[in-house]
Amino acid sequence: MCLRAGFDLFGVMDTAGSESLDAHNIALQRMIQAGVVPCTWMQTVSEWMHSWANPKAGDLYANVYSKFSGFFGQKDPA
Repeated sequence: MCLRAGFDLFGVMDTAGSESLDAHNIALQRMIQAGVVPCTWMQTVSEWMHSWANPKAGDLYANVYSKFSGFFGQKDPA
C-alpha cells in the first residue's frame, strides 16, 4: 500500500525472523522485487540520529549501540 502510494519503504531486515534461512532470503528477495529498500537496525537508528553532533548522541551510544552492537560494545581484553 505504501509503495503504491509513492512512499519509499525501508525494511529493517536484521530484526525480522523466519522459520529458516531459506524462507528469510526468499522473503527478502520478494520485498526487494516489490521495491522495498533493505537496511539494518543500526542504519535506521543512525539515520534517525542524523548527526553525531546531536545532543542525544552520547545517550544513543551508551544505551543502544554499546549494548546491542558487537562492534561498539567490545571491551578492552586487558
